[in-house]
Amino acid sequence: DLVAELSDWFVPDNGLIADLGAATGTSVQRILERQAHRSLSAVLYDLEQSMLDKAAENLADAAAKILQSN
Repeated sequence: DLVAELSDWFVPDNGLIADLGAATGTSVQRILERQAHRSLSAVLYDLEQSMLDKAAENLADAAAKILQSN
């Protein structure tokens, strides 16, 4: 939750969130929920493709553009 709170100051409108070691996308999900009034994009990085697949499921309804990379 601290990361989501910090996004109030460090993520501008139309900003890009880079989540290194994204796992299931929980951090990005919390930021997007908190910043629902903003237009954001996110790039999720993880070494495990299975984690990125799970993140894609968890963020399927996200209002942001989500890109994945491993």
